[in-house]
Amino acid sequence: MSTLHRCLDKNALLDDHKCKVAKLKEEQRAAAAGQVYFQDITSHADPAACTLPYGMLKPVNLDQLQLEHRHKGCRIQGTVCCEPIRSTAIQLLLMDAVDDSKAVKVRVYNLLPSNAPMAEVRALLPEGTRLAIKEPYYKTYDGDGSSGIRVDNPADVVFLQARSDQELVTDKKKAMTFDEIKAAGNAAFRSSNYTLAQALYERCRLQQPQNVQVLSNLAAVHLCLKKWLEALKHAQVGLEIDPKHIKCLYHCADAAMHLGQYTKAIHHLTLAETLAPSSPQISTCLRTAQELQRQSLGQYDPGKLFLNQQDKAVSQLANFTGPLKVTHLPGKGRGMVVTKDVKAGTLLAVCNPLAIAYTDPLDMGYQFDPLTGRKNDRSQTNLITKLANVSMHNPDVLQQMYALYDGTQQSLENTPEITLFNNQLPGIREIASIVQHNAFGSQGRWYMMTDDC
Repeated sequence: MSTLHRCLDKNALLDDHKCKVAKLKEEQRAAAAGQVYFQDITSHADPAACTLPYGMLKPVNLDQLQLEHRHKGCRIQGTVCCEPIRSTAIQLLLMDAVDDSKAVKVRVYNLLPSNAPMAEVRALLPEGTRLAIKEPYYKTYDGDGSSGIRVDNPADVVFLQARSDQELVTDKKKAMTFDEIKAAGNAAFRSSNYTLAQALYERCRLQQPQNVQVLSNLAAVHLCLKKWLEALKHAQVGLEIDPKHIKCLYHCADAAMHLGQYTKAIHHLTLAETLAPSSPQISTCLRTAQELQRQSLGQYDPGKLFLNQQDKAVSQLANFTGPLKVTHLPGKGRGMVVTKDVKAGTLLAVCNPLAIAYTDPLDMGYQFDPLTGRKNDRSQTNLITKLANVSMHNPDVLQQMYALYDGTQQSLENTPEITLFNNQLPGIREIASIVQHNAFGSQGRWYMMTDDC
């Protein structure tokens, strides 16, 4: 048996994976007992995300994978056939879509924070989940010398329908009705299994594309997944079918607020309040949108913000930029200057962090960071993951992030325009450099329990 086929033998890989699961559980027990163990992270291999649409990628089987090669213009798909485990990466086995006797190791980085509980990992990638990987990079893993697929950018992982693309069936091979699929989606949503709920609601939409309740449910799922653009899109499609659908109005407003589109949010919430005047949820959300719109114009009320902690409508802050601009200063690099004379006490800017990452004080899982050459807690790794995910679903965040200094001379001299990134997903290597030069916390840059960017 060739080396490649030996690496693709599903039964052998399952035996090896079971040993890893047992070893991981032993390490977790040791950590719980106070025996600290250190875990190194490897440098980012080739973090640029695939920019081609999924439908334009050529499907390939596991037998066609070439070692130490990124398969440009291709995709593989298969089914998770084991319990996933998490160290620095999420590790799983993907069974071939054509030959169920073959499987391949997959390590996915940056999909979840490194301190995410195993329950969250299992909920996201339960056994039986159907995945596709865009432009897979098949390589020899550092450390154990085994081979598998390495995924650095979570945008390259595509969650497919829970079952066949042709029909969703039960274990008894009986086709499920629309109502059964929708009920299963509702159950998954109530149990906070949003990825499964999304897959089931998508099946409902394929059967009944004009069903406004399904579109509303999809918007709600995307809001829970913090995919603001997708939530806005589904809610708006629902409103095109039924302009007075209250939940679509509410979801559209919620997504618009997260995207900083306060005028749109107020418009939809005003109409929703007219249709449901007794809803305290809609009234509170409307007051929040109105307050955020005032703040976006520089009208902040410190008394409301800091003294009235019980008012949920004023518990958020909008970004505001006063008479400022970022420009290149000859001989000094990039700098911030005022555009007019200002008086003492003038509010110049209010800015929320693009992402915040925490490390549990009891979490002893320190990591080696190749960017700094130091051991640091996991908050840096988690911050990179959060920035990668939020920038994929919010173009404003993507623009702001790429405008930050990343250690290169080019980033000192130029502030990129958003049009440069219309078809470009964030690169993990670039995000890591941005975090290295811009993250800060209460105890310094690299040894802290909380990182902001």
